[in-house]
Amino acid sequence: MRALLLIDLEQYDADDPDLSKRQPEQYLESEFHVSGALRSMGMDVLSVPATADFVAMMQAVRRARPDIVFNLVEHVGGQRSGDSIVASLLESDGWAYTGASARALTIARDKFLSKQIVASAGVSVPKCVLSDGRSTTGPVTIPFPAIVKPSALDGSEGITANSYVSTQGELRREIKRVVRKFAMPAICEEYIDGRELIVTLSGVEKISVDSVRELVFPEHAEIGFATERVKFDQGYKKRNGIYYRTPNRLLASLDGKVERAARAAYRALEIKSYAKLEFRVRGSDVIFIEANPNSLLSRNAKTTDFAKIGYERFVAKIVRMALTQRGRKSGRNR
Repeated sequence: MRALLLIDLEQYDADDPDLSKRQPEQYLESEFHVSGALRSMGMDVLSVPATADFVAMMQAVRRARPDIVFNLVEHVGGQRSGDSIVASLLESDGWAYTGASARALTIARDKFLSKQIVASAGVSVPKCVLSDGRSTTGPVTIPFPAIVKPSALDGSEGITANSYVSTQGELRREIKRVVRKFAMPAICEEYIDGRELIVTLSGVEKISVDSVRELVFPEHAEIGFATERVKFDQGYKKRNGIYYRTPNRLLASLDGKVERAARAAYRALEIKSYAKLEFRVRGSDVIFIEANPNSLLSRNAKTTDFAKIGYERFVAKIVRMALTQRGRKSGRNR
């Protein structure tokens, strides 16, 4: 069986088409580890870069004639919304591809819309508004403290220590910064002072909760929420004692409430593949923060307990779901 890895342009190396020659680097881990898992399953692996020349990209996919396309695209030409375009093209061309549909990617990327959809499914969400600095969508006011972040990015991109605001002046300053720097509205949501959980789910009809991890912020830490630096600066985490763990005692005390909320949010967002969903737990309340479909699949990820669930097993499940849900490519381009 032939697998094609569709990857970000900066990850592509024409001299290493199956990503087997070099060791994983900071932003190559997912591609490297997925390729290794597929090859361990006996697959032939080839990579193709996702570029803004979508015609050429799809021609390269067709020339490769893969049995399955493993979609690892995070952006196209720096535009995060490009991931949904790629999924749409794969879907239109009839390929069996992994990950969320174009519709699910588009919904999840819109932090304001996704919260409204999840709330309609009965899951708690923070009070929030959408603002471009001139007009506001949502409740007239939100309680302080609040968090201000770009409305259509992921991986905590654009979230800094200053994203935490306590006054109207700070709120206006951060909205202005986000709109100017990222050319998109800002979502402003009440800050949930609670424990931060990352829930990994997978499935189409039957949804499994594969892993629940907690991002722990000690009292002495400079910050108590997931900024871009917290997620990607290992030195910063170490200095502040921030780490991941499996919160068994908390999960037992909530008696399945986290798992039920996660499944409900996953269904409401129509993900039907795999994703990591972020929640805050305040007392007995489980509050949805955001969803990350097609989440990074590094074997070394701390946000998913791959040591427990099995990395190769999880990748194999993703492949099976894609083949079963979308079927094999028709013979017209073979």
